[in-house]
Amino acid sequence: MDLAESVTLAQAQWQFDTNFFGVLRVNRAVLPAMKRQGSGLLLHVSSGAGRLVIPGMGLYCASKFQMEALAEVYRYELASQGIDSVVIEPGAYATPISKHSASPDWRNSRREPAGSARSHTSNQR
Repeated sequence: MDLAESVTLAQAQWQFDTNFFGVLRVNRAVLPAMKRQGSGLLLHVSSGAGRLVIPGMGLYCASKFQMEALAEVYRYELASQGIDSVVIEPGAYATPISKHSASPDWRNSRREPAGSARSHTSNQR
């Protein structure tokens, strides 16, 4: 858990690359086939963090908010083409990811996002 202001741009980009841009890429990959067949269902796996703000998890929540907004937009925009878009918000359950995100090495263990944000790090304070 980190204060939003302490997260680097590279870490923020990694979070959004995973929870938003990854979803956007998958949707764009499958939508042409759904449009050709005149039907389809986009399933977006989110969490309760997509509906509320949790101190110390601000960027995670923001990325889930963004993904859920995209899912809602798709629902309206694609309905006339026979394609539905839904959000699934599973309840809380223990996973190993909480061990990794709470570790002191969390910041150092993150991979650089695709296209590397290193060139943007000079803009950080």
